[in-house]
Amino acid sequence: MPYLSWQEGPQLRRERLQSARVLGSDPQRSTLLAPGGPAVQAVIQPEGAHWRLRPLEGMVIRREGEMLPVAGILLEDGDTVVLGAWEVRFSLRFPGLDPERFLETS
Repeated sequence: MPYLSWQEGPQLRRERLQSARVLGSDPQRSTLLAPGGPAVQAVIQPEGAHWRLRPLEGMVIRREGEMLPVAGILLEDGDTVVLGAWEVRFSLRFPGLDPERFLETS
């Protein structure tokens, strides 16, 4: 069960990924709404057993300070990417869940 997580003001938001999603601020064009910013920023989609994040319409996405190529990248558990002012973390399981005790941690 992969997830994207991000801060929206003081609130932590999480979104479970079940199919391809378009990330952006325009509710007519995006299926995962970013807090402000461009209408569409990126697409995240399953690719085999992985998930690919790819920038859209000339957007710049950074991971660890480096720009992603136009073809995007295959995400790994714990990857954090920055789309403009939006920082998003990718997790392969519910983020913050202790796998042994099944309790949420911070």
